[in-house]
Amino acid sequence: MIKKWNDYIKHRADGISIPLLLFLLLFLNIKIIVKGLTLLIFLFVDRKEILKRKYYRHHYIWFYALMICVGLANLFINIRTVSSNYYPILIIGIFFWIMCIGAAVVTGIFVKKLSTSKLHHTISIYIIINCLATILQLLIAICESGSINPFTYQGMYQKYFINTGDMMTGITMDVSTTNAIISSFGVIYFLSKTKPFLMLLCVFTLAVTGSNFCFLLLSAILLLLFVFQSTKNQKSLIVICWIGILLFLVKISPQNNNYATNIIAGPVSQNKVQYKTINSTVKRDNYTTTDEIRKRIAQAYLDSISQLNQNKTKPEIFSGNDKNTLSNINIAAKPAIPKDNIHSAPFQRNKDTTDKQKSLLLFASQKIKETADYSEYQTKTKLPGKFFALKQTIQYLKENPMKIVSGAGVGNFSSKLAFRATALHINGGYPEKWAYTNPAFVKNHLALYLHFFSKDAEKHSLINSPDSAYNQLLGEYGVAGFTAFIILYLLYFIKKKGTKSYALPLLLILLGALFTGYWFEQLSIVILFEILFLLHIKENIERHE
Repeated sequence: MIKKWNDYIKHRADGISIPLLLFLLLFLNIKIIVKGLTLLIFLFVDRKEILKRKYYRHHYIWFYALMICVGLANLFINIRTVSSNYYPILIIGIFFWIMCIGAAVVTGIFVKKLSTSKLHHTISIYIIINCLATILQLLIAICESGSINPFTYQGMYQKYFINTGDMMTGITMDVSTTNAIISSFGVIYFLSKTKPFLMLLCVFTLAVTGSNFCFLLLSAILLLLFVFQSTKNQKSLIVICWIGILLFLVKISPQNNNYATNIIAGPVSQNKVQYKTINSTVKRDNYTTTDEIRKRIAQAYLDSISQLNQNKTKPEIFSGNDKNTLSNINIAAKPAIPKDNIHSAPFQRNKDTTDKQKSLLLFASQKIKETADYSEYQTKTKLPGKFFALKQTIQYLKENPMKIVSGAGVGNFSSKLAFRATALHINGGYPEKWAYTNPAFVKNHLALYLHFFSKDAEKHSLINSPDSAYNQLLGEYGVAGFTAFIILYLLYFIKKKGTKSYALPLLLILLGALFTGYWFEQLSIVILFEILFLLHIKENIERHE
């Protein structure tokens, strides 16, 4: 028996590329130092292969190279107005694009060297590991909260509750949105291979991240697949996927759906309940401190004991033949200590201003003299902050015709680097002595970010954040950068998509995800997308040989 298991494990291990699995596990990790060291090691190991192969034929790599050229050209155009603190920003920004090139080359080498079966097995194992890591994080939340469903647990000042999904970061340890997009890739990938168990495992992982945007994006793409590109078995799996997501929103985490609705619909009246799970008919207590809560519980207990003593009566003597006697006896109920009121202070979210919010407010008061009334904008349009961010980008290019071609420059308008360089610990740390902010960034996307994220956590939503790769391409690289993205990157993958495969749905997920973050700088989901697409291209070539 043991020998059979050893042979089975050995057989499965032989079908996996350990180097590729290590590359995915390490390079997709959130830590930039881990990414950099991993890339250097693999580039050094494959240095002979890099010189031998003609990887420039992959046009999407030229997109990354052109971004560097546009950034340098922008520097020379504005060299007279550039401050000394900008040069580290430019170097770091170029470094990110070089890492994109290096990662694309490494993944290209893996796809070239490995067999399709080994590539499939390795990528599947990586996605499964991500799912298992998410399940472990969920179990930790269950143990710490003491509730089988932490999504509805309101204790510990609502440490979990609606915030539970944010803690499901998966194996990358990045934001939960990264995990949600990787899981969405997994759903499409395993659906195309008709592997129901693995597909449902990815659906579960996606669900517990609580990403409403990914729910909607994946559901829309599954609808297209259901209508135009799916077998009977796949249609059944798609329906099961929809049911699973719906059950999560209705039964497991209903407040998540209500929260998203409130964010999009705008501020709700204070007379309404913040979350639907709280019954509006329950009268809220006036006390707020823990000592007052304990006094009220003790008083309620003493009152119940006193009431029971008053209601006690002497037992009547009855004969065993009197069948109605027992029913006439007034038996005192067992006294019980009242349960904690979930609407009291310990069960509500702490709304005190955090140190981070204070630093954002201080920065805003010092740097931003005039800001737009975003609250009025939301009230009139019923649209969240992300839509206003896109409007800001277009308006900036209209008001600055000289920036239309090459944009504002690397880290000058909207990027992970631009936020990081503020030294406000947004998207990572940065030395305060080198802190840098461009006026175009301060006036537009930074002001928008400060408006929402210096307020209560209810406003700290993905849909209110200006993060978007499209804002980055248009704002910092102008029409030149955005055109390069369409021609060299997007059209390359569209031409190679083929028919009846997972390629086009994956591309649609990526295009949707680019609205939600600076994913080229994040060096995570884009890398996984590229290796999956290159694998699809290799399969098509082998199929036609």
